[in-house]
Amino acid sequence: MNAVLTDLVQYYGILPDETTNTTTVPDLANLTGEEAIYELAKAGFTTNLVDSEKTAVVVSQYPAAGTQAASGSLVLIFTSMTTFNDEGVYKELVAVPSLVERRRQDAFDKLAALGLVLSFDKTQCTGQILTQSIPEGELVPPGTTVYVTFPTPTPRPEEESTTPPPEN
Repeated sequence: MNAVLTDLVQYYGILPDETTNTTTVPDLANLTGEEAIYELAKAGFTTNLVDSEKTAVVVSQYPAAGTQAASGSLVLIFTSMTTFNDEGVYKELVAVPSLVERRRQDAFDKLAALGLVLSFDKTQCTGQILTQSIPEGELVPPGTTVYVTFPTPTPRPEEESTTPPPEN
């Protein structure tokens, strides 16, 4: 398994620990992407259809069918439309989602599910995202970094003293 997939598995908690309720991952082979999404939802899993082609046939999935995985965890689906390079790394382009008006964690989760990376100025990262470096809908390879900006924090006005001035 390549490093990107390993990182995703760890990030999304696909592999269960001792205290997690587990469910058997269904066999999705030869289903369409749309059918696979339905079967996973029925079994209590979330999914990321890697190439977004709902009519293509599922050729691979992670975790594999029959594996015990944490209930509610992510199952990656690869269809006949998914392509890999010589190192086994997914190379299909993905559409950048709109991140404007999203909160930082929501944007991070959305990009991570697509194999994209979120970057921002760590000193200005509160509130909702104002701009993003790559426009919504642009096709980019997984691993691409999307830079976002947040509103500039407004300085707090100095607290006014409630103590009356001294009497003369």
